[in-house]
Amino acid sequence: MSRPAVVLLALVLCSGCQTSPSLAVDPYRSDSVVREKLAAIGDVKLAMAEFDSVQDGWTTADCRHGPISLPGSDSIADYIRQGLMIELETAGLYDAAASTVVSGNLTKMRLRFDGRIGHTAIGATWFFSLQLESSNGASLSVESASSYRTGWDPIDCSLVAASLMPAVQKLLREAVSHPGFASLAGGHAGADVP
Repeated sequence: MSRPAVVLLALVLCSGCQTSPSLAVDPYRSDSVVREKLAAIGDVKLAMAEFDSVQDGWTTADCRHGPISLPGSDSIADYIRQGLMIELETAGLYDAAASTVVSGNLTKMRLRFDGRIGHTAIGATWFFSLQLESSNGASLSVESASSYRTGWDPIDCSLVAASLMPAVQKLLREAVSHPGFASLAGGHAGADVP
């Protein structure tokens, strides 16, 4: 094969290799299950404080040592906070000036690659633990696991990025479905931790 043909073949095979777009998580979208659960709480208003992580390494997500960008967020904890704020706004429960303020702490976050064939992962699971606390003294803790599979295709980093937003939706479903969530908005003091 001539040198120009080899160069052309290499360009065709590697098209996009050097110019692949950066990986980005989708902006958070409101979830219908979360909206229904929040609608059942009643006419209350909540403000949001900052969400923290117990480990600095959870400020970013990465895949194969490359960063995955979080839209409008400085950390995964902040992305979860923004998701809850979007849900509260959609349900008409958010008010930045409300006297009841909810804060959060991401106490666990892990992405486990699984479903392996040889050395290739064909599935993954996001694990989260989240504590929510209200300025009225109520609190709750939830855990969530969200898995996805790729069939016989190996996982690529774009799937890792695409799976984070639905995993956060599931985490927030768990939070607002918790029997103690209404206490975060109400006047009931005391912890409600399972």
